[in-house]
Amino acid sequence: MSEISSSSFIPKRKANDLSKPAGHRNIFILSIVSYALFVAAPVAAATIFIYQKYTDNTFQQNVVNLDTVIKSFNDADMLRVLDFHERLKLTSQIFHSQVSLASLLNILEQSTVKTVKFNSLKISQAEAGSLLAEAELSADSFDA
Repeated sequence: MSEISSSSFIPKRKANDLSKPAGHRNIFILSIVSYALFVAAPVAAATIFIYQKYTDNTFQQNVVNLDTVIKSFNDADMLRVLDFHERLKLTSQIFHSQVSLASLLNILEQSTVKTVKFNSLKISQAEAGSLLAEAELSADSFDA
């Protein structure tokens, strides 16, 4: 009877032979990564090439625009702009050298605590850039 069991057409193997090889999955992941790199490298090269062409065309267009502006440059217009700039600087200096009555009233408002009654107010320009104020005030409280 032992001869019958050994002559069976069903193959017999040991239980420890059923395990899978360990490195098969790592090779599969490595091949996917390498395929991705082989596809990504030409796509990146094409993208860089197209971007370089775009920047070159933009640069050439800016050079053409600059050349047209240089050809249309007029010395008389530049002198007019420089003259206007000098007049603006002079106007700014004159404006900043004047004393503002509003700034005097703001200082007075910051110094008083409550409502103030002006009995008399005399303002005169003492020097360039300064005012002399003489006032007679009535107030409940004054913080000097």
